[in-house]
Amino acid sequence: MEEPTDNQVLEALTVLFNSAPNVGRAKALTTLRTENNWDLGNKRFKKLLAASDMSPKTAGATQEDTTSGAEQRSDTPQNTLAPIPLPENAHAAHLHYMVTSRRCFRIYGRGEYDYGVSPNMDQQILIGICHNRLLKLGAPGPWNEQTKLQVARSGEINTIWNYWWAAGRKVDLAKEDIARQLEAEYGVDPTPWLPVLNETQMKHRKAVFKAKSLDLKRAMLKADPEARKIIPVDAEGEPVWDEKVHGEYAVLVVKISKADGVTEYGPVD
Repeated sequence: MEEPTDNQVLEALTVLFNSAPNVGRAKALTTLRTENNWDLGNKRFKKLLAASDMSPKTAGATQEDTTSGAEQRSDTPQNTLAPIPLPENAHAAHLHYMVTSRRCFRIYGRGEYDYGVSPNMDQQILIGICHNRLLKLGAPGPWNEQTKLQVARSGEINTIWNYWWAAGRKVDLAKEDIARQLEAEYGVDPTPWLPVLNETQMKHRKAVFKAKSLDLKRAMLKADPEARKIIPVDAEGEPVWDEKVHGEYAVLVVKISKADGVTEYGPVD
């Protein structure tokens, strides 16, 4: 791989944006890296875009794609504010929170509060599996470039990204805020390699997840009648499904104290 000059990057961007004017920044970076075999870092790429005369719209600053299941609105806040302060050892703080809190993970906020996050129980188990696999790979590093790329493109960090981002959207954080937190906690920023799903693919993913989840709930109800205490059913005994509550990326987000990370001040609407 070779490191391109600034002019080479900007010339390639001009060609790319002319052919695909709605391409997002992350996808543009991935395309330039792949097609040109370039060693081009995310931070340098962002600086080049900011310093160029390309408009934010042309440069894909407003990403309207849907990344790997966690939907992103076109009005998602962009990273125009100062970075959110993170603990000096964010990885250690993350491990401590996962062990000591009744929530699954913590999102750092800009204002008065941080946020504790609880996905559905089966998804918390999935997050735990992905978390442990990343630790076995040596997270948060340091790694050589090949291993770091492997981790950044892994299904494990992609899964974790989806839940952190689902929570971040509920409290109006930008993708860059979540990416920076994940890089501090796990050693990689996965955003340049996130898969992009179109609307049809998203609907299919949701339908498959719903079908599998309902099958599991039916099996639990059949095996143990006491399961009705935790699995709501309709008049016909079928499990109730509410996408906002039972969907793959449904998360409960509560405001928590920045000082102790434990005291809660109620859920985020």
